[in-house]
Amino acid sequence: MRFLHGQDDALRNLRSQKAFRISPLRYNAETLEWPPDTPLEVIQKYENEPYVERMMSTAFRLRKDLIESDYLYMIESSYITRSWNPDVLYPPGNPVHYQALREKTKYRELLEDAELLKEWEPVPGEIQGPELRLYKLAVSPEAR
Repeated sequence: MRFLHGQDDALRNLRSQKAFRISPLRYNAETLEWPPDTPLEVIQKYENEPYVERMMSTAFRLRKDLIESDYLYMIESSYITRSWNPDVLYPPGNPVHYQALREKTKYRELLEDAELLKEWEPVPGEIQGPELRLYKLAVSPEAR
C-alpha cells in the first residue's frame, strides 16, 4: 500500500520510534478477594454490599506479570501514595481499611528493587499537581 508523497517517510519514521504501551496497575479480578487480615465479622457485615464487592474485586497487577507482558516502567503519583494512611482515613472495622493496607503492600512489592529514573515536582505558585516519579522495574529473576 502506497501513501501520498511524504506519508511513506512519515510512516517509516514512526515505526522506527520507541513506543510505550500504557496500562493501569489495577484490574478487575474475576472473583472477590478479601485481604487475608480482614476480620470475619467485617466480611460478614459487608460481603453483600455492592460497592464493597466492586472495591474488593480490584487488584494490583503483579510485577512478574507486568514484566512478562513487557511493561518495564512505572509512574508513581503522590496523589496515590498520600492517600494510604488507612488508620486515619478508614479506621479498622471499615472494609476500605483492609483494602488500603493490601494495596499499599502490593504497591511496595512492585517497587522493590526498582530504579528511580526521574522525579517531577510541582513548582509552588506556578504549577499545581502531584509529584511524579518514573521507575524502571527490576527484571532480575530474584526480583520477581
